[in-house]
Amino acid sequence: MASFATDDNMAEKAPRLDSFYQHPGPSSKDCQPTVGTDNPTGERGQSCRTDEVDIDMDEFMDNYLRNKDYLQHPEGWARFATFLDQFSNGDNLPFFPFSAMRLILHRGARCAVLEKQLIEFDQKNKSHLRGLTQNQKSLPGQPAVQNDYDDLMDELEHSLLKFHKAVSMYRDIKKLHPVPLGRYQDMMQTVIGRKWFEKEAYVLFGAHEDFFTVSEPLLPKLFDAFLHSKYSRWLVKMLSSIGDDSHSRLLRKNTVELLLKIGLILTALLILFIPLGFLFLGDFTKPQSFGLITGFAFLFSIVMMLNEDGDMHKTLIGVCAFSAVLFTISAQFTGTNP
Repeated sequence: MASFATDDNMAEKAPRLDSFYQHPGPSSKDCQPTVGTDNPTGERGQSCRTDEVDIDMDEFMDNYLRNKDYLQHPEGWARFATFLDQFSNGDNLPFFPFSAMRLILHRGARCAVLEKQLIEFDQKNKSHLRGLTQNQKSLPGQPAVQNDYDDLMDELEHSLLKFHKAVSMYRDIKKLHPVPLGRYQDMMQTVIGRKWFEKEAYVLFGAHEDFFTVSEPLLPKLFDAFLHSKYSRWLVKMLSSIGDDSHSRLLRKNTVELLLKIGLILTALLILFIPLGFLFLGDFTKPQSFGLITGFAFLFSIVMMLNEDGDMHKTLIGVCAFSAVLFTISAQFTGTNP
């Protein structure tokens, strides 16, 4: 797994399992797989083709993972959980896509093996199969066959439930929202800067593209990009100092929500006053006035959608009210009925 690094501190690189099956580099008999901190370039993957290098996954697991006690939670977990819950970039969790797909394939392979065994069982015990089609639970004199059949079906049921659970889990995870890069960097800078964890704990954080959030996006993409740009440093610094977190570029959720509301209100007012200025200063015909009002009503509907989380009912009411105001004022300027 890749890691995020700062100028003053760097988390230990941790391997991603999918990197052992990629083929980005040239083939060479002397090349070795790049694992953990042995890769000086910081790139994920291998420096050679896996068809020429025999990678022993069991040996890798023994030498790298099982020798590190990742299950022993560091002291920083409690503070990190509070941090994720309070700040605007909270609810960030790793996805582990390669591991999830491996689990699905593993469960599916087990179901396929059991299904093949069931077909072979039916072919070997055709009389038993005829009894089942006649709604007979078992045939006289064949208790052993019935027991084998029950055991096979119980195991198949257990495997199918596990397979469908893994598929459903993967489907639900794919519906989660990706974490923006700036938000991921804010999280890593805070965690590394406060030194909450030992280096081994950074195996959880993975790479940016593997991170998803379990909650709805709090900010529109453009607004979020503005908060993480160089143009908003003065604003973030001011609000962060108010929130007693001036050493990082993070904002508490209630602060971000208030800032977003203010920004949307100012944008809506701007969209309202711009067409009013055109109508007051310009000499527009009725078709021109209608086109001007329609265009700005469309922009206003976009702002309403952002503000009301896609609520069509509230958006329709707001756009109708906005259009009615513009049409009424336009009629006053032109001296005609709206």
